[in-house]
Amino acid sequence: NHAIYQTAKAALEDAGHDVRVRDLYSLNFKVTLDDEDLTRLESGNIPDDIRTEQEHIAWADLLVFVHPVWWQDRPALLKGWLDRVFSDGFAYEIDESGPKGPLGGKNAVVFQTTGGLLEQDYATDGAKDAIVRSMRDGTLNFCAVEVLTYKTFYAVLTVPQEAREAMLEEVTNVIAGLQL
Repeated sequence: NHAIYQTAKAALEDAGHDVRVRDLYSLNFKVTLDDEDLTRLESGNIPDDIRTEQEHIAWADLLVFVHPVWWQDRPALLKGWLDRVFSDGFAYEIDESGPKGPLGGKNAVVFQTTGGLLEQDYATDGAKDAIVRSMRDGTLNFCAVEVLTYKTFYAVLTVPQEAREAMLEEVTNVIAGLQL
């Protein structure tokens, strides 16, 4: 994941884009959406850590997510960040006609990795779709963020080095092919 992040960042910078990195591990971001957060969000008194992340999202035209797949989903840290930052009124609104996405006009690219299983191991029981749906459909598309590419790299821990290098080349090609 770190190599994918470094490759994507370098490809974006090489293409002349300004890049801001939000490393959730180094931020030590609080991931529990609690009653205090909900009360403050509802009153418009947004907690500082959430406001900071929302300002970064508001600035960006493209959101690039790089994460491992754990239990056919995003890691809890990313899920908690989304729970708090992609809040009602910022990332989505719901009225009598249904959900609206204030983040419309934003684009996203998602690179995710699996540990030991190959793609065909995920294809048999619906797991392949499950590891994409919650992030792409349940979060990003729900908030009207257009997902330009959603790429899963399988078995990154067990494939030969040449395969990992090909994965990184694909990351570079995906970024280079974006029409931003």
